[in-house]
Amino acid sequence: YEIADRDWSSDVCSSDLTLCMITACNQKTGKARQDNAAEQDSTSLSDEGLRSLYTDWKVIDQKDYTIRYPKDWMRKTDVEGSEFFIYSPQTDADDQFRENISLVTENLKGTGYDLDQYVKAALKMLRENIIESKRIQRAGRDCQMVVYTQNFPEKFTTKNELYIWVKNGKAYMLAFSYVIADDNPAQSAGREILRTFVLK
Repeated sequence: YEIADRDWSSDVCSSDLTLCMITACNQKTGKARQDNAAEQDSTSLSDEGLRSLYTDWKVIDQKDYTIRYPKDWMRKTDVEGSEFFIYSPQTDADDQFRENISLVTENLKGTGYDLDQYVKAALKMLRENIIESKRIQRAGRDCQMVVYTQNFPEKFTTKNELYIWVKNGKAYMLAFSYVIADDNPAQSAGREILRTFVLK
């Protein structure tokens, strides 16, 4: 997908944007505590500090970003339109949704888009229940955090935390999707993975 070039007269939602905005969820109980956790990142940590904290984690190291993840999470790079997906371990045979973190990028050179304009365009394509959208500091830069839920009837409800940056003429959309559950260990693991994301 290319958000910057999208024809906004159309009501059709881009499936590729939805790819990056895969979802997940949570009850309102403890919302303030969870919001604070969602906004924590690795800004104060050097790359050396991250390596020391996550010595047994795998790393995706590209020229413009790095991210780390546990060895028992699975990386998938052949999903069209994305840089990667990182999937949580399947808990059992009845596990219908594997929590995941994904990254989608878009070249904005020549469009004149800044973060405000890009976020406005991206939100127009989001047809789900937006809980929150606000500007925060993450990965050492201004970032737009968008949180929304998606319901899969008779299955589960998911919540998606989407983080959007624009840097050097390129947009980055990092998403974490998880199922609503009080005892979901992948939720805390996913937040730790998000903390390790660094834009170079």
